[in-house]
Amino acid sequence: MNLIEVLDEEIASDGQNWEALLKLSKVYTDIDKLGHAYAFAIAALQTQPTADAFVQLGIICDARGQHKEALSLYESAHQIDDKDISVMNRAGQACLSLGLVDDAENWFLLPQKKLSDEEFAAANTNDLDANMAFIYLARQNYRNGWKLWNLGEGKGGRVARYRHLPKWQPGQKGAVVFWGEQGLGDQIFFSECLHDALADCEGDAIIEVDPRLVGLFSRSFPQAIVVGSLYQDDTTSVQATAQCSIAALPALYRHNANSYRKMPYLKSCDDRDAMAAGLLNRMGKKRKIGISWTGGLAHNGGADRSRELSELMSAFKKIDADWISLEHTVEGYPENDGVTVYPFLTERALDYDYTASLVSQLDLVVSVPNSIVHTAGALGTPTIVLGANAPSWCKTVMNIPAYRNQTVLYNWTPQSAAKRIKETLNAFIKLRRVENRNRGNA
Repeated sequence: MNLIEVLDEEIASDGQNWEALLKLSKVYTDIDKLGHAYAFAIAALQTQPTADAFVQLGIICDARGQHKEALSLYESAHQIDDKDISVMNRAGQACLSLGLVDDAENWFLLPQKKLSDEEFAAANTNDLDANMAFIYLARQNYRNGWKLWNLGEGKGGRVARYRHLPKWQPGQKGAVVFWGEQGLGDQIFFSECLHDALADCEGDAIIEVDPRLVGLFSRSFPQAIVVGSLYQDDTTSVQATAQCSIAALPALYRHNANSYRKMPYLKSCDDRDAMAAGLLNRMGKKRKIGISWTGGLAHNGGADRSRELSELMSAFKKIDADWISLEHTVEGYPENDGVTVYPFLTERALDYDYTASLVSQLDLVVSVPNSIVHTAGALGTPTIVLGANAPSWCKTVMNIPAYRNQTVLYNWTPQSAAKRIKETLNAFIKLRRVENRNRGNA
């Protein structure tokens, strides 16, 4: 009997068992069944209005993009227990998702006021400190922001690896393994620092990433050994004397906005580039725009980041261009909205070289915050990001000046985004005319 069945039986025998109701809500939250989770959280709250029940319902609202409701629930939990650091932390995160940076800072600093010196000294404030990173990064204080960001290593989705090895420092002798964190987009984003780190290596450098990125990274960082063992539990097969997460590198190399190189740093495959170019050329002479409209999952901001393709294309299809899907998993029939799909290039399970080459051959990419944004930025393809306030990391990273040819839109509508896309295409045309004129006068 699984946990859900066990809890169901407990509730069947006692419908007022608020602890079982709350546990069942948490189980359903973990498997992204937020409708079920919400119903059981409401039942638990009505049966016994505890701080834990308010927090659980807040977590579900956050996952559904209902950050105002989540903040109100965290505030209710705080009224019940005004010394619970985890509640203050979640309230601060909800504020960040609403773009309320000052309010978030107040929540993160509140434990110092609410707890006695002895209580505060004994408390675990690492999560608060790590979340303060978002405050500093939002204010472009990258030195302090990235320093605090590193406190979150090994927590949540940031799984720590190679714990048996010491942390690498620039100039240290011996082999070092740089390992990726989280999803494709994060691995691509943080790899912007690898050029600096590899130059500071005094021995062999090994880069461990998602298996789909091995070709792309091997080509882009030829001085390193690239392996695709990131998701393997055994870390003893990689021979190194030190380790460093790729996500920890900005603390070493990106202390201010001017320290970002703002140059393309990944190289796509020439053969796949030629294939992608051939497919696009067959479509005709119109500009080619890649589009991606979904980002994240239910528990990490998917509701805030994603948009309905039909809603977007009702405004975009009037633009004189061909539209190509960059979605890794396509549902429905994008062709009905005027979007061409090449699943043999973009399907999630494929070597990412195919998607990278398609992105490299486009005139423009239009995307919600997701891995495509980072791919386009790393390759130098002009990009318009259909931005979102939440989750906090999503907005923060979109505003970090890592990419040269990206524009992030906020408080946009499909119509205002269409206007910006048209302006961008017109700027391309004017630039091409100037280049042709200069070439003719040479």
